[in-house]
Amino acid sequence: MRHYSDANCTTPTTVATIPNGQTDIDYYVKPLTGGASTQIATASFGSTQRQFPAVIGAVRRGTCNFAGPINLADGGQTVDTGAFCTITPPHQSMGKTALFFQATTSSGSGGTAGVRCRLTATNQVGCIRVDGQSGGVVAWQTVELPTALRVERVSGSCQPPPFNITLPAAVSPSSSFLLKSFNTSSGDIDDEDLFTTQLTSGTNIIGDLGDDATMCSGSSFEVQAVELQGLTVTRGTFDAGLPSGESIALVTALPAASLNTAVLTQHRVPNLNPALSCSVFVRADLPSASSIGFSRNLGMDGGCVDPPIYQLIWERLDFGTRGNVQAKTVTLPIGTSTLAVPISPVDITRTIVFASSQAASGQSCGETNYAGGTSYLGEGNARFELTTSTNVQVSRQRNGGVGVFTFFVVELDP
Repeated sequence: MRHYSDANCTTPTTVATIPNGQTDIDYYVKPLTGGASTQIATASFGSTQRQFPAVIGAVRRGTCNFAGPINLADGGQTVDTGAFCTITPPHQSMGKTALFFQATTSSGSGGTAGVRCRLTATNQVGCIRVDGQSGGVVAWQTVELPTALRVERVSGSCQPPPFNITLPAAVSPSSSFLLKSFNTSSGDIDDEDLFTTQLTSGTNIIGDLGDDATMCSGSSFEVQAVELQGLTVTRGTFDAGLPSGESIALVTALPAASLNTAVLTQHRVPNLNPALSCSVFVRADLPSASSIGFSRNLGMDGGCVDPPIYQLIWERLDFGTRGNVQAKTVTLPIGTSTLAVPISPVDITRTIVFASSQAASGQSCGETNYAGGTSYLGEGNARFELTTSTNVQVSRQRNGGVGVFTFFVVELDP
């Protein structure tokens, strides 16, 4: 907790003075960490302490599962298309709660691997997919702040792209970013699976995917516009994308950001047959305070990057004094599905973890050199779970190729 002399918590103090003629004085505390707290007051003549009741942390987290298909005696099969995760304790307000998630599966079907998640109630995260050819795991995190955080969310059915999505109420673009997810009935993972969103005003988002003629019948989206006071957002598009044969790109000459900065990127691809994991997944990172880098196929040019990557869309999130950010880039070799990544100690009750790319199934994606005949999202997307104050577990559900992921550990200052 932090201590203040005023009810608005603007003037920090470590001393409370009781004037002559008074028996008491008020001071104010602002909780930072979830859980119980003991506050000790010391004077020249002695000391006393008070046990504060348990404080609910700003961040909740958990996992839930999609079951795999079950063969029935009559020759039929059951498929699991919904995973519903319980939030304990419940949130106070959905309008002040943002949802981050990563969903992984071993399937190469877009209808199975493409997962859309939303906050369905103050105590539930609901995740939907169109098909269920294999099981899957959803790792979710929610962050709620009673002040300074506001979330406008909208969901709907995809229209022929590009199309406009209108927010229920306006947000401030300079301090707001987008979190999106999408599900589809596609049989593979290419143009109709990598849905992009771009905030163009306080109330308007442009949704787009694939080639101009791409139709998205049977697909649904979920978008959150998250506004956080103290956050500085720089956004843009890299219209050149990644041409055929090229694997890396760099955006330069941006206004310098602080060390407490993260990035979220999205991209579109053409209709690919076959679609290859090494060609369609793009990782973003921050090589300097004024640049953003993009990479696919581990940065190697060649045949696996023959199809182009269409327009790259990015948002750079400078938390400044609002949060402490640790950036990590890790490599999972062939045959490796899980990796424990050490981090500097954080307060887990106010820390979120997410990847630099939200191409599909949440904020989960990196890049891979897997060049099998099918595009498997599970080669290039992962779950990032904060298991202790000093460890993040990175988990993917396919390991036929190398996977490289950039992720950010953001410890918020409530």
